[in-house]
Amino acid sequence: MKSRTSKIVLVIVALSAAGAGLAAWRFGPAALRHLGISTAADPHEEHDEQDEHEEPGHEEPGHEGHDNGEELGEVKLTAERMHELGIELATAGRGKLRKRIRLPGQIVVNDDGAAHIVPPAPGVARKVTAKVGDTVRKGDVLAVLESAQLSEAKTQYVAKLNELSCCAVELTRAKALHGTTEKLLALLEKSPSLEALQTAKFTDLSEDHGKLVSAYAELAFAKAVYEREKKLLEQSVSSRADFQTAESAYKKAYAQYAAARSSVAFETRRAMLDAGRGRQNRELDVKAADRKLHVLGLTGHDVEYLRGALTAAGPAGGGKACSDPNCPNCRAEKESKADPDAHKSGERLGLYSLRAPFDGTVIRRHITLGEVFAGETPVFLIADMSTVWVNLSVYQKDLPHVRGGQAVHITVGAGVPDAKGKISFVSPVVDETTRTCLARVVLPNTNGLLRPGLFVTGEVAVGEFDIPVLVPRNAVQRIEDKSVVFVPTKEGLSPRPVELGRSSRTHVEIAAGLKQGEKYVARGAFDLKAKIITSGLGAHAGHGH
Repeated sequence: MKSRTSKIVLVIVALSAAGAGLAAWRFGPAALRHLGISTAADPHEEHDEQDEHEEPGHEEPGHEGHDNGEELGEVKLTAERMHELGIELATAGRGKLRKRIRLPGQIVVNDDGAAHIVPPAPGVARKVTAKVGDTVRKGDVLAVLESAQLSEAKTQYVAKLNELSCCAVELTRAKALHGTTEKLLALLEKSPSLEALQTAKFTDLSEDHGKLVSAYAELAFAKAVYEREKKLLEQSVSSRADFQTAESAYKKAYAQYAAARSSVAFETRRAMLDAGRGRQNRELDVKAADRKLHVLGLTGHDVEYLRGALTAAGPAGGGKACSDPNCPNCRAEKESKADPDAHKSGERLGLYSLRAPFDGTVIRRHITLGEVFAGETPVFLIADMSTVWVNLSVYQKDLPHVRGGQAVHITVGAGVPDAKGKISFVSPVVDETTRTCLARVVLPNTNGLLRPGLFVTGEVAVGEFDIPVLVPRNAVQRIEDKSVVFVPTKEGLSPRPVELGRSSRTHVEIAAGLKQGEKYVARGAFDLKAKIITSGLGAHAGHGH
C-alpha cells in the first residue's frame, strides 16, 4: 500500500451545459493532460503557515481514495504545476473563530494636533506666503498683515515706555534729594557754625533744603542774641524787657527751625516713595501694553525690536538714542531681526506676521492678498499629520460589544495598506440624528497615505468560538447554488457539498460535509475552477469521451 502523501489527485470542475449534477464534475487523465497536468509521482506535501484563526487537527487514518494503490484515472501533480495553479491541500481540523462586527468610519484630522489660526486683530492682508499642503515649522511666517488696532497698541506701548523712563529719572532725583536731606540733618544735629555750614558741600539740593538752612541760620542768630541778653541781664546792664524780647525771638526761631527740619525730612521721604510707586505703576502699564502686543500676534523678538527703537543708535544716529520707531536710518537692521519680510511690504507700525504655532501641514487657507478680515474667522488650519483619527460609527445593536482598548482592523482600500489600532475613546452619548455612537481610533500616519476624508471600514473582534471544523473562506466555492469544498478521491479532486455555519472575514465553519482529518483544497480552488472553465472542455471531459 502506498502512502497517502504520494498521491495528489485533481478533479476539474466545469459548468454542465445541460445542468449535470455534481457527479459530472470529474475529469479524467485525458482532460488533465490537455491542461498540461502531469501524472508523475507526488512530491512531498508542504503546507503554508495557516491563518492565525486556524488550528490544524490531528490527521486520522486514510479515507476513500487515499489508501488504495495506483489505479487508472489517478492523476498526480508535479510541484511545479501545483505552484503554477496555486493548489495547496490542508487537513480539516479545529480552529478559533473570532466574531467580528464591521463599522463604517471616516479618517479625520487629529484635533489634538490641529490649530485654527485666527488673526488677533482686524486688518488687511499685505502678503500671503503659505499655501494648502505646505509643510511649515514653528515660527514660520504664514502671512503679513496690517492692522490699525495693532498700530495703536504699538504707539501706546512706546508711550508707556517713555513714561517709565521719566519715572526712572524722577525716582533717581527723589533718592538723591532724600540722601542729601539725611546728610544735612545729620550735620545740623551737631549744631555747626554758620561758617562751617557754608563750607559744607552738598549736591542735589532743593528749595526745601534752602528753607531749612535759612531757618537754622535764624535760629543760630536768635540764640546768640538770647545768650548775650541773658549775660547782660545777669550783669544788670540790660533790662529784663530786652531779655524777654530776645528769649521770645529765640523760641520762635527754634520752632520755625524744628518745623522746617520735620517738613524737609517728610517731604523728601514722601517724594521718594511717590516716585517709587509711580515707577511701579508705569512698569505695570508697560507690562500690560507688552502683553497686548503679544495677544495681537507679536513675538518677544518683535517687542524687543520696538523697544530697541527708542534707545538703540542707528547707522546715522551719531551714537544718540533714537526714539522714533519708524526711523529710516535704523529700520533696515532692526527689521531683519524682527521680520525678514516686513521691509518688503513697507515699514509701518501696523504690520505684523501671522506665524505657525507648531510644526505641521497647512490644511486650509481662507485668506488672499489684499483681503480685509475682521479678526474673528480662522484664515489657516494647520495640523500635525503624523497621526490621524478614525471615527467609527457604532450602531445601537453593537454598543454592548464595543469598548475602549479593543483591537480594530482598519480597511481603507484604494491602494492604501490596512492598518491596526485600538479604540481610544467611545462617546458617552448617541447622536440624535444618526442614532450611532462615536468610537475613535488613533493611527500613525508616517507615510501620509491616511488622508482625512477617506471612508474606511473597521472590524472589531467581539468574541471567540472553538470550531470543530474551520476552513479558509477561499476553500469554499459555489457550484449550482451549492457550497462545496474540493476533496481528494480515487479519480481526482471532487467537489463535495457542505453546510456552512458561523464565519469571519477570513474563515468559515463547516457544520456538515467535511470531517476532522480529511484533506481538502485550502488554496487555489477558485483559480483552478476558472482555468478549467476557460479551457473550453465539456462537462464530461473527465470521462475520456
